[in-house]
Amino acid sequence: MTSATPLPKLPIPKLEDTARKFIERFAPLVSEEELEKQKKIVNSFVENEGKALHETLLKYNETHESYVEEFWNDSYLTPVSSVVLNLNPFFVLADDPTPERSNQILRASSLVFSALKFVCTLRAGKLPNDMVRDKPLCMSQYNNLFGSSR
Repeated sequence: MTSATPLPKLPIPKLEDTARKFIERFAPLVSEEELEKQKKIVNSFVENEGKALHETLLKYNETHESYVEEFWNDSYLTPVSSVVLNLNPFFVLADDPTPERSNQILRASSLVFSALKFVCTLRAGKLPNDMVRDKPLCMSQYNNLFGSSR
């Protein structure tokens, strides 16, 4: 990627904030009785094993670039179960708005050409960083997009 500035590490949210957000998102989906039961379970987790697990994660993060990447690779590459049904995202291409390119052969060749142009730019290190609100995103996983399989 073209950015010479190293990206800041992905922050680890406070355990209490994660627990609070979980309860907030869980609340509309269950009865009041189930919500109260879940609150007790979450509070117990935060006060007991959650503290130790969170500390372990913080220590792990001190010695690794990303606390997520290795686990993502392990969860995606290691399982022997079907990724088609369990893990793979997909996308649907909208119809080309240009009438002269609505032909299947022209559309397919345009997609192949664009993919090759993208991979050449990526491998040459000239791909501009993806940005969100003027902040660069980590794009290290882009190197796994082409020439790899599971």
